[in-house]
Amino acid sequence: METEDSLRDQLRQLKESGACYVQLRRSDQGLLSWRCLPCIETFTNVTDFEHHLNSDVHINLQNFACNTLLKANRWPFYDSLIFGLGISNDLEVKNVLCYGDMGDMKLDFIGNSLIFRKFSEDESGIHKMWVEWRDKSYPTMQDVPLHDLSLINFKCNLTLGMPASTFKELQQISLYDLYHRSCKLCDCPIPPGCDVSTILNNGSSMLSCSYHNTKGMYHLFHTSCLLNWMLMMEELSQGGPIIQQRRKQKISPKHLAKFQDYHFCPECCCTDDDENFVLWVFRLRDLIVEGRMKWRTCYEHLENSSIGLSFRSVGDQSPAPAQGNAPVKLLRIYQGHA
Repeated sequence: METEDSLRDQLRQLKESGACYVQLRRSDQGLLSWRCLPCIETFTNVTDFEHHLNSDVHINLQNFACNTLLKANRWPFYDSLIFGLGISNDLEVKNVLCYGDMGDMKLDFIGNSLIFRKFSEDESGIHKMWVEWRDKSYPTMQDVPLHDLSLINFKCNLTLGMPASTFKELQQISLYDLYHRSCKLCDCPIPPGCDVSTILNNGSSMLSCSYHNTKGMYHLFHTSCLLNWMLMMEELSQGGPIIQQRRKQKISPKHLAKFQDYHFCPECCCTDDDENFVLWVFRLRDLIVEGRMKWRTCYEHLENSSIGLSFRSVGDQSPAPAQGNAPVKLLRIYQGHA
């Protein structure tokens, strides 16, 4: 059995060869395993991992990562799911939980991102949506409206969004539970120290969860999952043509209004008494999974790092860069200190 030092030496050699997407992960049993971020695959021995790196599946997804996530201006997040690469205080959010107690959360502006959508050739509906990352030097564009919401990114720890009583209980939590906090948008684990995000309302400088929770608690998701959710909410704001096409159903005006009432937090939406509305939340989650998987083979060739959803048929993709697609919203992203 190889030692930890020899495994880390192999990791260093792989990264020096350009494989920046390779990681060593420690399980809750203390065992080290290999993780390939583009393929979202884990291997317990080096031989299987080396075979994977030479497989057609990996080579295709490595090309996808190079054309979307690994541009020169990389997303500044690590959420263990998709983002794995890789300031002055502008805002303060009042009355939220910080280390188990109510307090004020300081926010540092990280940068801007731009939301795009691309229509089908006959303009019958949107078939792709994506977010492009721009750093904080990127100017606010006069002709691109600022999104009503922003994302706040954190380094995940057990205290985030928890009341003091729960925080004390969590101090006794098992190592197994520590590594099995999950994102409610994808049901995948959120390892400690990874990037997670919540939603900020720009108009009120309040967290979306604060409208329905006066005790300062808030929900957290993988940063990449929440960006995809924001894309789906932008689709809703346009009347939901993709949703109607894929689900063969139309969301009622009453249910559209409910998403706004919950300020678009997906977990807050699930607390509603209307079972049919909650069902729509899960339908949209399924659509995000579908769109995210198709984006891996039907992505856009862009100058900047991107993350997106595609609803085209696999293989129906032009290798030419996207042109003539104007951004529809500018989404601001902050780093939270709670």
